[in-house]
Amino acid sequence: MAPRVPFRRKASNPEGRMALMEHFKELRNRLLIAAAAVFVGLCVGWYYYEDIAGFFMQPIEELAEKNGGTNEINYSAGGVTQAFTIKAKMSAVVGVILASPIWLWQFWAFILPGLYRREKLIAFGYFLVAVPMFLAGCALAIWALPTAVKTLLDAFIPEGGANFTAAEPYFAFVGNFILWFGIAFLLPVIMVAINHAGLLSGRVMLRSWRWATVGVLVFAALAAPDPMSMVTLTIPMMIMYFIACGIAMARDRMRKRKRPEWMETDADTASAL
Repeated sequence: MAPRVPFRRKASNPEGRMALMEHFKELRNRLLIAAAAVFVGLCVGWYYYEDIAGFFMQPIEELAEKNGGTNEINYSAGGVTQAFTIKAKMSAVVGVILASPIWLWQFWAFILPGLYRREKLIAFGYFLVAVPMFLAGCALAIWALPTAVKTLLDAFIPEGGANFTAAEPYFAFVGNFILWFGIAFLLPVIMVAINHAGLLSGRVMLRSWRWATVGVLVFAALAAPDPMSMVTLTIPMMIMYFIACGIAMARDRMRKRKRPEWMETDADTASAL
């Protein structure tokens, strides 16, 4: 009996070629792993829900104390399952944040088999950058949340008025606010990855800064519905945009120096070869 040879599949298929159905199976497995990681994070959020909810309630509680109780959260449930829904949604947000290293890695791991060894190392580098960038965006959102709540509940209410915020829309706003900030901070990683794939040059990215500014403002308006939060999101996004353009242009110059001179010759001109 012949001894069992480990990694036989990899040795017989060094290029990582897969049939279409195998790609779908691989995608299913990656999604299941990502979902399982988010579920584990959800369980952690479920266990610490009281502390998490109390933390995110602080901006309204401080504002209510300042205004003599005119800003409060109304915990009256609109239905039998609403209290469960609020807890499940907030726990899911915590799960997505805690499991971000897992589901981001599953995304990169899905495309790795189609890359060469050097490209795999570069893709792994993008993953190492994407995780802290996403977490940094979430952290910035948590830092900006009290200002956003104060602006929305204090600046737009006429004198003598009151705002009794229902728990479900408030916690939905908090969850969306944090996740949108995290996704926004992935923008520079995506831009550099597109440039590395040769789909867009750094100079073209830089020339498109006006359109990029409009897109960032629209994105910030959807993610942060008050002026202060829009500024808090827009400024770092534009700074990261120009940093990504600079990195892409530097990569373009390096790529051009490595490119043989005969490849720059016009199609109608004879090369030195």
